[in-house]
Amino acid sequence: MDKLTSTKLKHIRNIIMIAGIVAAFIIWLFIPWVIENNRLVHVGNGRFGSKIGFLLILGFPLFGLIPHRPEEEIHTDDPIERARIEEEWEKASAKIQIILTAAEGLTACFVMFLAVVFG
Repeated sequence: MDKLTSTKLKHIRNIIMIAGIVAAFIIWLFIPWVIENNRLVHVGNGRFGSKIGFLLILGFPLFGLIPHRPEEEIHTDDPIERARIEEEWEKASAKIQIILTAAEGLTACFVMFLAVVFG
């Protein structure tokens, strides 16, 4: 089996991110233009709101782009060892980003689904 490098993991993250945004947008298309605000769905002020406010939720999966690197320092003079450690850190960061991107994409889809059902 081919080992996953940090670059491949970042490509996987980007694919999941795009899929989450597209899926949430497709669900957004089914939200009525005017929504009666209630406890679960609330956009704008007053009794009614526009579905345009839900477009902000499409950006949730983008939070997966925030890097998660350790605060440690590398204490070696060997460039090969330094590159190996940096690659491990990048892979660990990319795995965390994949999990966050998937969770945030599902959250965006769930919120859009709530707006379709209760809006």
